[in-house]
Amino acid sequence: MENPASNDDRRSAPREKMLGTALISWSNGYRSMDCVVLDWTRSGARIKPSDMLGCPEEFTLVTGNGKRVPCEVRWRDNVVMGVSFL
Repeated sequence: MENPASNDDRRSAPREKMLGTALISWSNGYRSMDCVVLDWTRSGARIKPSDMLGCPEEFTLVTGNGKRVPCEVRWRDNVVMGVSFL
């Protein structure tokens, strides 16, 4: 996994800072956990899941307004992770 600091220089879209809740869903919706969305771009997001160790590498991010976005983890750093939208 890449270092999150190195991603700043290669980002193709500006990040929109936000602080909102979302749901990480996997196993066809049978498993889920809460998360906080810290910022968002058109190609990915930086999130803080409620259980970093239990969070899978691929999942669907369900936003507060019901939008469902398939995601893949790009990097993890303590309690925060960066995901790209699939």
